[in-house]
Amino acid sequence: MASRTELNFKKLLSRCETMAKDRNSGEWRFEKYVETLQDLLSEMKRSQVSRPPQENLDEYTEKLIYLKELVESDKRSAAKDRKSPEERLSNSRLSQFQDQARYEQEEREELLGRKTVDSELRHRKVAENDDAETLIQHQRGKHEKLTEQMLHLTRSLKENVRDSGKIVQRDNKTLEMSMKLADSNTKKLKVESDRLEQHTKTCSWWIWIMLVFVTLTFLFMIVFMRLFGKKTS
Repeated sequence: MASRTELNFKKLLSRCETMAKDRNSGEWRFEKYVETLQDLLSEMKRSQVSRPPQENLDEYTEKLIYLKELVESDKRSAAKDRKSPEERLSNSRLSQFQDQARYEQEEREELLGRKTVDSELRHRKVAENDDAETLIQHQRGKHEKLTEQMLHLTRSLKENVRDSGKIVQRDNKTLEMSMKLADSNTKKLKVESDRLEQHTKTCSWWIWIMLVFVTLTFLFMIVFMRLFGKKTS
């Protein structure tokens, strides 16, 4: 968005370009307007807050150079006219009086307008300076606050990384001890399993022997009771 200075420059530039097309009226104001354009352009170039793009500044500079050349051309023409005083004496006193009155009237209007523009420029410069100083202080404060937050975040990250490293090391040690304990328990369980398997096999043989012994004893008792039971009767 164009600043107020740039808008005023564009308006005055448009007016000067219109006057440049009609070189028979307002020549004395034309030079004043060109000087004002130069002041506004210098102000835009110095501005750090509302500086227009460089391509716009180049375009304004080129147009201003053209207008300055027209002013210089008018000055050279006026100098040639001063070398011929007999031509000026041919003008009537009435025409001189009218020209002087018109000149004074336009000069008063121009001075009033120029004072208004100068006053506006001074107020604008003060406002822009205040705004620039406020903006700089605000940006400096934000930068300091951001720097402080980044330092705090960096310290927090370092502490978190250090704590995380300690936790990982402790977990690794616990896991290693658990794996060793699991290996030891597995070995013990295997030994007990082998022992139980051997014991089971041994018990199985004894059970079969006892069953055979009991069976034989039972059969022997039956045979004995039959044999001796008949003899007794």
